[in-house]
Amino acid sequence: DEPTLNRHLQGYIKNLNALGIQSAIRIVDSTQYQRRVEDFDFDLVSRRYSSSETPSEGLKAIFGSENANSRASRNLAGVNSKVVDALIQHAIDASSRAELIVAVKALDRVLRAGRYWVPAWYSGKNRIAYWDVFARPGNVPRYASPPSGWAVSTWWYNMEKAKKIGL
Repeated sequence: DEPTLNRHLQGYIKNLNALGIQSAIRIVDSTQYQRRVEDFDFDLVSRRYSSSETPSEGLKAIFGSENANSRASRNLAGVNSKVVDALIQHAIDASSRAELIVAVKALDRVLRAGRYWVPAWYSGKNRIAYWDVFARPGNVPRYASPPSGWAVSTWWYNMEKAKKIGL
């Protein structure tokens, strides 16, 4: 419903066409887009998925069979697999961190093998450019990294740092 990713998707479209898969990007108005997503009336849709450090019940909403055919569910890929359901339940029922990790890694392998999505991009780093005129709390949460990990509102302007760089 908006063209932000068009530039990034052009290479993908070109490669699909080279493989003989006729493809193009079609922009629709936001109401039509919402209706099509809710009705699963699309061939491919861009979506960002993220999870907590400890995946749990939320996995059912995105990958669980019970949501595969439910209008407006988050299971956009229509994943309908007893194996996926069992692995999700195993992750939910895990009695230790080690057991959870094994279950989630197995789930990841099964989902990747099912080819339910096309990864668009990934970076294990967060990048931000800034002038060093700000200060922030000394104790930062474990996964806090600018800009998405913790609120910029916890930063404050540091006059001493600003003076050092001539501001």
